[in-house]
Amino acid sequence: MRGFLVIFFISLIFFSCEKKLYTPKISPKSAEELLREQNSDINKNFAENITQDNSNINDNYQNDVKMANSQNNQTLLDDANHAKMEKDYKKALKLFLEVLDKEPNNITILENIADIYVALKNYNGAIEYAEKILKIESSNKFALILLANSYLERNSLSMAMEYYKKLEEISPSFTVFYNIGVIFERQFKYLDSLNYYEKAAKITPSADIYYSLAVISEKLNREEQTIDYLKKSLRYNKHSLLARRFLVETLLKTGKNDEAAQNIEYLLKEKKISDYQVAASIYKSQSNIQKAIEIYEAGKLLNGVTDDYIYKLGVCYQEDKNISKLESLINESKSMTLKRKLKVLLDKIKK
Repeated sequence: MRGFLVIFFISLIFFSCEKKLYTPKISPKSAEELLREQNSDINKNFAENITQDNSNINDNYQNDVKMANSQNNQTLLDDANHAKMEKDYKKALKLFLEVLDKEPNNITILENIADIYVALKNYNGAIEYAEKILKIESSNKFALILLANSYLERNSLSMAMEYYKKLEEISPSFTVFYNIGVIFERQFKYLDSLNYYEKAAKITPSADIYYSLAVISEKLNREEQTIDYLKKSLRYNKHSLLARRFLVETLLKTGKNDEAAQNIEYLLKEKKISDYQVAASIYKSQSNIQKAIEIYEAGKLLNGVTDDYIYKLGVCYQEDKNISKLESLINESKSMTLKRKLKVLLDKIKK
């Protein structure tokens, strides 16, 4: 069983690097989305992603299984393990259950059965066998993690919290703190969520966890704190356009237009027309008409250009008293409504 636990926790480390799924808009989406991918760890075969460097651990696991079971069951166990490695979960489950009939208190077999039920997304079955494990070994970490994740998959937040709290007592970790934070977020307990995300950040600071902290801070209307966490996130990943966009939006909300302008240039690399419009409007608000025109003209070549975008470029030409460019804009315009609006701007210059 010890070999089995080593395999499991190494697998957990391999899959514990969360990938956040953010909204493509400026406003960030809930940080809980990354939980979906994070908690898929338990769905993986225990040894599936172990590297060649861990081949000796796999050998130890096989030896432990052989020692833990009678010779009569070894053929069934070999077949069950092979089926599981091949992701033939139904066959593996049938074989493991057959062995369990003969050895009902074998924790290694119970763990494999519970793991297969999770792979099959049968969380009721997973919970049933994880609870059987805890009756034999009350502090079994695998069973506690499986129960916490399974209840969370079922959106049974209070039950999930119960098991995460037990894990916090016996084995606090980034993942445990983060998942408790997610549960509090789902319960709209944002202060508690913030507290646990901060605990997670102390263990493993990263761009992603600071982004999550920024999300919660924004929900608490703590704009200065949101800005601080976003800057920390960008220190770990300065190329994150999502964090940069969120930062620009928050800076604009707090009237920090100069700092927003310094950050908006990063966003233009993504070639989104909305970013060009925001950037140009920032420079226009600073009375930097030439820079606003430069941004508007560059964005004009992108997909998604609207009549409103062209009109705002026209307004900049009007403020710059550039008759020739405004006339060219009128000639290029296909919309009669837009032409009329641009001619009004032209008339203002001529007057």
